[in-house]
Amino acid sequence: MALITIDEAKIPPNLYGMAISVISFSAYSPDAFYYSLSGKILDCSPAHGYEYIFMIAAVISLLGFITTQILNRTK
Repeated sequence: MALITIDEAKIPPNLYGMAISVISFSAYSPDAFYYSLSGKILDCSPAHGYEYIFMIAAVISLLGFITTQILNRTK
């Protein structure tokens, strides 16, 4: 499945390994810090912690949407 995306991006076959590592890093790195970040927020602000976590998730989603739109326009 990942190679289909790499083919569509016209990445040369000799760079597949590097491309897959960058894709994996960007896809899985949020899992490395999200639980500790949300736990710290809930510990520091038990009354409004979930509101802060929701706002962070909304901002990150909005940034992802904007980035997707920019990338779609550069085609």
